[in-house]
Amino acid sequence: MLGLRRKGDDVHTAALPILRKPGVPIIFAYADLNDVWTKSFLDIVLRQAALASPGSDIIILTDAERPCPPGIIQVPLGEHHAAVLHFKRLYRHTSSNRFKFELFCFTRWFCIREFVRRHGIARFCVFDCDVLLFSPVETFVAAFGDHLAGNWSWANTISSLRALDLICGHFEAVFQDRGLFASITKRNRVGAAPLVSDMVALFDLAERDSTFLNQHTLLGDGFDDNINFSSGGLFAMDGPIKALTVGADGIPRARRARDGVVVPFHFLHFQGPAKNLIAKFAWQLAKPSPLELT
Repeated sequence: MLGLRRKGDDVHTAALPILRKPGVPIIFAYADLNDVWTKSFLDIVLRQAALASPGSDIIILTDAERPCPPGIIQVPLGEHHAAVLHFKRLYRHTSSNRFKFELFCFTRWFCIREFVRRHGIARFCVFDCDVLLFSPVETFVAAFGDHLAGNWSWANTISSLRALDLICGHFEAVFQDRGLFASITKRNRVGAAPLVSDMVALFDLAERDSTFLNQHTLLGDGFDDNINFSSGGLFAMDGPIKALTVGADGIPRARRARDGVVVPFHFLHFQGPAKNLIAKFAWQLAKPSPLELT
């Protein structure tokens, strides 16, 4: 499958076939970090993306060949190229999350940059493996306008390689520039402990560079920051998650507090323990229709 080698081999990037579909491609990045939990829902997320955005190629950059739903393009992660190795030497673990997890959250962006550069992919989306898509990705892309990218690590549109150069360059600067590192750790803490993650670094970059979209402006329009949050009071909560109903079309909806408008969600982000709910909200075999559900 695309020249992938098994885990433990020296994995090299294989040549990618010409993208088969006209829509904006969607990229996921996955490394096996001995996380059985993630493995249990990854296939659901990939299948859902293919169902919700049938005009898009779904690509997963992965460190080992794995069974995947039909039509998913698997490509080696490319962890061994020079930019990743350079960043690993710079990285200082400053997080309560596991070392390997946090390091991968950073290095995946370097792998994605290498992949899209090598294959000439100019515009694409990047989603975390706990994001469930419910509408064609072009709806998501349109919200970015002329911005190079956004400030969310878990759901992003990249419109040029310049965006990835800025992102990767900023990640390196965070760990090279003592003043920048001190500023970020002072402002971002979990309790008393400092936190430096790719999400924190992206937020910092977007504050400094207006070519990045502040994706928090999209919260009231069905762009989910986290199913565990009310999105700043925009939506009511149902226990630990947003108060959601699912229509006959399979799309989750919530009522906005400010005006009572019922908002369909383009995607949901199942961060942390909410991952257990991914199967509950995912479509089963095909996109539902009112006819099928009556």
